[in-house]
Amino acid sequence: MGIGRLVVGAALLAAAAILAPGASAEPGPAVSSLLDGPAFPALTPQRWTIGSLLSCAQDTITEDEYNRLTGVRKRIGIGVWGMMGVLGGPDAGSLRLKYSDTSTSGVSYTDLFDPAGIGFGGEACLIVAPFYSVHFGGGYLYHQGKPYRGNDWSDLARIPFFIGLRFNAPLALEFDRWLDFENPEFVNGLIPYAKLILQATWWNRVEVSGAALPSYEPTRDYFVQGIYPEVGAAAGIELRLGKPVDGLALFAECGLTYQVLTPHLSLYFSKDPSAGTHDIVPGSPYEFFFRGGLAYYFGSGRIFNIDSAEG
Repeated sequence: MGIGRLVVGAALLAAAAILAPGASAEPGPAVSSLLDGPAFPALTPQRWTIGSLLSCAQDTITEDEYNRLTGVRKRIGIGVWGMMGVLGGPDAGSLRLKYSDTSTSGVSYTDLFDPAGIGFGGEACLIVAPFYSVHFGGGYLYHQGKPYRGNDWSDLARIPFFIGLRFNAPLALEFDRWLDFENPEFVNGLIPYAKLILQATWWNRVEVSGAALPSYEPTRDYFVQGIYPEVGAAAGIELRLGKPVDGLALFAECGLTYQVLTPHLSLYFSKDPSAGTHDIVPGSPYEFFFRGGLAYYFGSGRIFNIDSAEG
């Protein structure tokens, strides 16, 4: 019974093969178009540009955010300033106001010099983040000497070199970007700030002439020249103008510098004749100042670079 069914099935398959239409030797249209069509174009490396990168990233970040991350950030600045200062300090040493005196009399810095002084200088700065910048600079400060009770003092000239850490408040920028170190934003508009100052100041030699000296000596050194450390603080406002003078800024600040070490008197005036070998040591001077000037910021704040779009 089983063998019969097998024979019938084989016969049916043979009949189907004989009755089926013959296959064409020509290839089908799909195969023909594939074989006759042009070769696939070779893949070439593509250059990343701002346009292509933006098109790839537009689903992830906004255009404003992209421009913030890749646009030019002005972060290096140079500036010049002028200054008015008021010199202070109650104790500038003591001396015999007349050569014939047997005791000394104290003098103040305002006795020896005109308290109102002038100065000028320049500085460079680096915007590390919108919140703070580091400043380096130097200048020239001048106070005119004046007569005091029969004696005349020469002018006081000082040359300060300083480094300052400035804390900025970029009001036009969102607060969460104030400490952006990788892409520090350059913000136009009004920038209030506070500054801490470390300073080394060179003093010139200051001479005295008059009744304190014997008649055969026209002048003697009172202060000897030297370099003295100072500390200071200031507060101010910077106005960054923006277009059409993008990068230009005006600033004004007021502050105080205090000399850490006292200036040195010459050997002649450092001894108190009324107290044996007792040394005369003056006090430390300080200066209130008002400073104003202009700055220009340039450079790129980006840590990475992206080619600009061509065309």
